[in-house]
Amino acid sequence: MKFIAENINENIASLAGKLGYKTTANNNGELNCIKPVYGAGCPRFHLLIKKYNNKVIFKLH
Repeated sequence: MKFIAENINENIASLAGKLGYKTTANNNGELNCIKPVYGAGCPRFHLLIKKYNNKVIFKLH
């Protein structure tokens, strides 16, 4: 699932933390984050975040 938010001036790592995600990697400006569903291990949500101009692109798996 892909979401696009506009006019976000916040650092994407800080934004991920506020959403409850833990950063696992940064690949060419795309932040890889996870959020366990039950508090530990699997299953978990996987979120990729990338800032492009004044937009933030979220890809949720």
